[in-house]
Amino acid sequence: MYGYQGPPSWFPQGLPQLPPNASMMHPSSSGPQVFHPAENANASAQNDEEDAEERPVSEAPTGKEKRAKVVSRIKLSNFSPDEDVNIVKSWLEISCDPITSTGQKKDSMWLRILERYNLRRGSYPERSVRSLQSRWDIIKAQVVKFSSFYADVNRENPSGMSDADKTTHAASIFAGVLKHNFGYLHCWEIMKDEPKWQDRKARAFAKSAGCDGSGEDTINLVNDNYSPTGSAENANASAQNYEEDAEERPVSAAPTGKEKRTKVVSRTKLSNFIPEEDVNIVKSWLEIRCDPIISTGQKKDRMWLRILERYNFRRGSCPERSVRSLQCRWDTIKAQVGEFSSFYVDVNRENPTGMSDADKTTHAASNFAGVLKRNFGYLHCWEIMKDEPEWQDRKARAFAKSAGGDGFGEDTINLVNDNSSPIGSAENANASAQNDEEDAEERPVSAASTGKEKRTKVVSRTKLSNFIPEEDVNIVKSWLEISCDPITSTGQKKDGMWLRILERYNLRRGSCPERIVRSLQSRWDTIKAQVGKFSSFYADVNRENPSGMSDADKTTHAASIFAGVLKHNFGYLHCWEIMKDEPKWQDRKARAFAKSAGGDGFGEDTINLVNDNSSPTGSAEKRPMGRDSSKAAKKKANSSAGSASSSEYASRMQDLSSQKISILQEESVRKNDHFQQLACIDEKRFEAMRSYNQSLLLIEQEKIQLMREKHDMDKVEKEKKEDERILGIDLDACTSAQRVYYETLQEEILEKIAARRRKRRGP
Repeated sequence: MYGYQGPPSWFPQGLPQLPPNASMMHPSSSGPQVFHPAENANASAQNDEEDAEERPVSEAPTGKEKRAKVVSRIKLSNFSPDEDVNIVKSWLEISCDPITSTGQKKDSMWLRILERYNLRRGSYPERSVRSLQSRWDIIKAQVVKFSSFYADVNRENPSGMSDADKTTHAASIFAGVLKHNFGYLHCWEIMKDEPKWQDRKARAFAKSAGCDGSGEDTINLVNDNYSPTGSAENANASAQNYEEDAEERPVSAAPTGKEKRTKVVSRTKLSNFIPEEDVNIVKSWLEIRCDPIISTGQKKDRMWLRILERYNFRRGSCPERSVRSLQCRWDTIKAQVGEFSSFYVDVNRENPTGMSDADKTTHAASNFAGVLKRNFGYLHCWEIMKDEPEWQDRKARAFAKSAGGDGFGEDTINLVNDNSSPIGSAENANASAQNDEEDAEERPVSAASTGKEKRTKVVSRTKLSNFIPEEDVNIVKSWLEISCDPITSTGQKKDGMWLRILERYNLRRGSCPERIVRSLQSRWDTIKAQVGKFSSFYADVNRENPSGMSDADKTTHAASIFAGVLKHNFGYLHCWEIMKDEPKWQDRKARAFAKSAGGDGFGEDTINLVNDNSSPTGSAEKRPMGRDSSKAAKKKANSSAGSASSSEYASRMQDLSSQKISILQEESVRKNDHFQQLACIDEKRFEAMRSYNQSLLLIEQEKIQLMREKHDMDKVEKEKKEDERILGIDLDACTSAQRVYYETLQEEILEKIAARRRKRRGP
């Protein structure tokens, strides 16, 4: 629990102006804490805590097989303010014990905290150690952020402002900067008196006097160089003056026995970085990091040592810096230039007529200052870094990557979003967010590996058209029909559910392009996030219930608040019209009322649209029937049908029997008529076949007769030719035997000719 250092992004760079429409009430008053309705959009992230009880069930292992762990999770109610107070008190009592606070392990400490928590738990549900740890991390993070704002207000010390007024003013600044209310004032009232959450300047003064603070877990809430101011110019100037370079000189005392050595650190405050040093850092980083030979083959520590060496080579009269100082300054420059790059790319993509590069840079700087409320103070670094591919438009980089490139190493930062649009137009910003959906088909191709080499995966992506409103409506309807099934909604796995959604989506897809499950999931996440945010604004408008305002007017007013707060229009009204009637996207106050009456919510994916600190108004809507209720109702209907009286059952069966007999008789008559019609048809068909076969037989007989006559004619022709050949033989040229043979044949031929001649003449 110790050694925690809060990230610098929690610390504001200037006190923003209090929103004119933000009204505040002190937490000690009877009324709730009220902010502008649009600030409740982020409050849902704080209200979805759950407590899960895990019951591992291990199967009997065979051999060296690992045991399979089956985990059962039970959804508990959200943490109440009383439980938060109990957690904070238990943590303070155990961790701040002067004897064992720093001498106990984390697990042991949290077991003691759980034991102390259960002593004062009362009627609240039993929690696990994991649940208390998760809740404490959220409380601590929120209180740490609020502490920085309260320290700034307290350091100003306005005349005539009480402690309650300071708390209220700090809460308003918190809501204006972080875009959501501070919902843990009940915890802050207990934790504010602890040194850990007080102003660091007083603690540093006490530490210099001989104290050791509050242990290793000291959180630096306020920077020494920080000065509260309301202007964006001074906010950016203070961001440049945060850098410091410290030289550490450890002095170790002679240890006795097994005592640990105490480390005394001496820190020397150096001057702030000047533009020449910033340029030197940027050039050194680019020269070392973009080395084509070893840029991606060097470790981080080794790379920064080389950058320091290159920096010192051209340092001149500037003060000597450490590696840590250069790293910190480079992170600041990179973050600021990365933010500015997105604005410059938007302006460059518009390509205004007659605007030079210098004018584009000036216009991007004005957009930067207008949106982020501070000036861009690193133009001298941007002039060097803008020509590098890492800070250019990502579309050109994607094109180069498709031609065979591999990006720019692990440290590549996606500075520009494909969905980005010119800052000045909120309409175009939302439109681009809707029109850059893509569906990719991946075809992994593995090369033949030798030995233990890893296979390379080649992925082919096919760009499909953007989603249109009809497809969005199809996705929403398919998701609602499958996920809201009261019997199998919570009994199906995610993959199985999305396969069913894809099947339902394809039934009504029509001429729209075919999508994959991953594409539908991505689009649904976008729709759900946007509709969830819009629901909070609509709930705030609906809770105000202005007189004379229709539902359409409320929707229009909520959309205008959405565009004013999130800087882009709400482009999913066609989805909202379908989803608004579902309890999941309605006002959570009514649902909370129903939940307190014995309900258990609507599953794991419940979205808390309204902050717990707002006052409940309106009536709770009826909860939809759940799985168990649906099954019980179905079973009850079946049992009630079977529990009818015997007389009613007998009369009903008699009626059914008579109806069945009449239906069977009608069916028998109909079948007889049908069979007679079939018999007539078959008889006609057989007669036609008989006549057809008879004609075929006659044709075959005629064909045989013709073939026989032809055969006889051929035979006669052959005999005639043979007779002519025998009669034409010269007997004088033959031997005596041949002469006798051919003479006999010639005589037979002549007799045959004479017989035919007599036959023709007749008797």
